Amino acid sequence: MKNIHLYLILSIIFSLLLLFFRIFLTHSVFYSFLVWNLILAAIPLFVTIIIDKSNLVKHNKVLFFAGFIFWILFLPNSPYILTDFVHFKLSSPMPVWFDILLLISFSFNGLILGIISMIKMQKILSPYLSVKKLLILMLAVSILCGFGIYLGRFLRYNSWDMLTSPELIITEVYHRIMYPFKHLKTWGVTFGFGGLVWLTFNVTNEITKLNLNQKPYKNQDAF
Repeated sequence: MKNIHLYLILSIIFSLLLLFFRIFLTHSVFYSFLVWNLILAAIPLFVTIIIDKSNLVKHNKVLFFAGFIFWILFLPNSPYILTDFVHFKLSSPMPVWFDILLLISFSFNGLILGIISMIKMQKILSPYLSVKKLLILMLAVSILCGFGIYLGRFLRYNSWDMLTSPELIITEVYHRIMYPFKHLKTWGVTFGFGGLVWLTFNVTNEITKLNLNQKPYKNQDAF
């Protein structure tokens, strides 16, 4: 896991260098919002690290539940950065390939930050929940991420709105559940991005297990 954190830091630095290079050449801060979105994307990972490292939080039901809810509220910010491609413009002072690379880089880091936090949360919950319950929980979390992306990108809500104006979001949810065929975009975005999060989570999880189970390579002469 330490190597994952190291490479993740390097990947984030790479994204920032791309952005700073673009700002330096164009004197435009157009894509600077990506930095703020990446900071928001990192919050769920920091929450799981705090929960994992703090015995007080892990063994106090109230604190743990509060931390889990906070994690759920901010987790959609991680895959949300994928939707920042809506800001892509063909008429840009930079080559098209550069702006695509920039957006892919930030999107990748945002998504991976969220996926790693999901893997950490799964590990934290594993002593208390069965494998089947964990699978169902992570599927539900992924779908909630998809719905959070819809709320953020199309209705312009943010994570804090669930705490400050929950009645507005509850009303939106109610209408979409009661009249699903009037809100096909809602469910398309929810299950589309939710499915992507869930698949990425499972693929990354399996790769992590594969890496842990792999025996150290020994340099042996084939002859």
